[in-house]
Amino acid sequence: MPKILSPPRRFERPFDLLGWCSLGVLLVSFWLEPQQGLSFLRCLFRDWTGWPCPACGLTRATASLSHGLVSDAIALNPFALPLYLWFWWRALGLFLPGLRQQCLQWCSQATLRLWLAGFWGMWVVYGVVRTVLVAWTERMG
Repeated sequence: MPKILSPPRRFERPFDLLGWCSLGVLLVSFWLEPQQGLSFLRCLFRDWTGWPCPACGLTRATASLSHGLVSDAIALNPFALPLYLWFWWRALGLFLPGLRQQCLQWCSQATLRLWLAGFWGMWVVYGVVRTVLVAWTERMG
């Protein structure tokens, strides 16, 4: 049976902090009304340009997912679903030692960095395309 190497200890503290932040996001998302989101927070990019940023709709989409409104969440921001699943994975890792150890091992590998780079790259492309489409439709209309 192959020996499983434990991840370096430097990953544990930030890893736990992300887990607690994820748990906080999930708890707040169950408390929020999906249509409202955090109405007291404003998107500075949208205020300055009038166009949506890549993150616009994430709060309402996360609240929608917590209330079982999957199609509404995807319509608000399609990146909410993978982020929501990641929040759950990270939050559960705090309380399930086996899952936590698997998460730590996976996060210490280069594949995670590659996966995250691809995810963030797709999110930026989505944001640029979304912004350009909104600007173009406003100009045409």
